[in-house]
Amino acid sequence: MCDGNPYKKGKNLQTDGFTILELLLFLCGAGIVLVLLVPIYQTAREKATQRSTMADMAQWARAISAYTADHGAAPSNPRGRLNFRKPILKELTPYFLTLRWCDWWGDIYWVWTGPGNDVYGFHTTDAKDYIIASLGEDNAFENWSYDPAHPEAGFYRPAENKDYFKDIVLWNGQFIRRPEPERNR
Repeated sequence: MCDGNPYKKGKNLQTDGFTILELLLFLCGAGIVLVLLVPIYQTAREKATQRSTMADMAQWARAISAYTADHGAAPSNPRGRLNFRKPILKELTPYFLTLRWCDWWGDIYWVWTGPGNDVYGFHTTDAKDYIIASLGEDNAFENWSYDPAHPEAGFYRPAENKDYFKDIVLWNGQFIRRPEPERNR
């Protein structure tokens, strides 16, 4: 006679799955790994966004410098936020294949060219002067001014998420406000 009762005394009880304790331990371990990896991922993504934005700003600087070399002055002064109606885009067209006019946070670049601009502690006086800025992740002007006596004061080491809100500023082809270069860390 076949007795199919597995709970009968003397029978060896075998299971084909995980116990609730094993599942809970796995979920806790996965949660701890996730908590550790998410900030690392976010930091890497923000650092990549900053570097891509800086690379695009350098392309703008090369196009403006080439235009300035050919014409003796920077392109028409947009005095701030770029848009399609500004003549600078038409004037720079021969000097680039493609240029992003938005940074990698999705905000439009700010560009000032020529004399008469008072921004970031500068008063531009030369027709060849230009300033290109990305306002960072928060798209708000930072209360920062360039100090020519301490040019390295514009470099910062991103340590917290709020550091990605800081502006990135390029003046006449040189970054004056940016994350600190890797070699100096």
